[in-house]
Amino acid sequence: MAENDAVESRIVRELASAPFWQLEEGPFESGFDKDFGESRWTLLLQDMDKHLPQLTSILHLFHFIPRWRIDDIMISYAADQGSVGPHVDEYDVFLIQAHGQRRWKIDTNAIENDNLLPDIDLRILRQFETEQEWLLEPGDILYLPPGVAHWGVAEGECITASVGFRAPTSHDLLEGWVGHLLETGQAERFSDPQRPIINPQNAAEISPDDIDSLIECLNSA
Repeated sequence: MAENDAVESRIVRELASAPFWQLEEGPFESGFDKDFGESRWTLLLQDMDKHLPQLTSILHLFHFIPRWRIDDIMISYAADQGSVGPHVDEYDVFLIQAHGQRRWKIDTNAIENDNLLPDIDLRILRQFETEQEWLLEPGDILYLPPGVAHWGVAEGECITASVGFRAPTSHDLLEGWVGHLLETGQAERFSDPQRPIINPQNAAEISPDDIDSLIECLNSA
């Protein structure tokens, strides 16, 4: 699957020196796994429920969540000590251990933007304080709500299925809606109300009529 250009694939490697983490995007050439060694790298495959229909049976476990919220099923293969670093997801995620063992740690402290490592295409946290941890074995499931920092490290090679459910913020919804309007709506141009009355003493005033016209222009979109 990682060699298929129709599949979104990534490899995250932990390095011994700065920047300490490296992201490579697929597709990858045959035998790529031999190039990365036996430890400290992870392969991520997105949208596996679309590429492997048999995986959709996993979704039957989650009928208590509306189907429209499903983002995707991501499969990760990790060599020993493989990880994608401490990070935060902005959606509900269920981590299903399919093979091997992975140790998960969480940090529920609020995450500040300046806590992200600079100059890398990954949202990896600079500081992470372990509050709780669990060792997941095949068949175990760990739920993580949006905004909870977590860090999973493979103990031996392992495979984990990540089932993600969208949890948009109000800003996300507004951005999507406005973007849709801009792409599909007909743009209406503002014009002054008929026979505007302008007070020369305060010509910069935004009058109630102006506000009504602006609202009408926005509503027409």
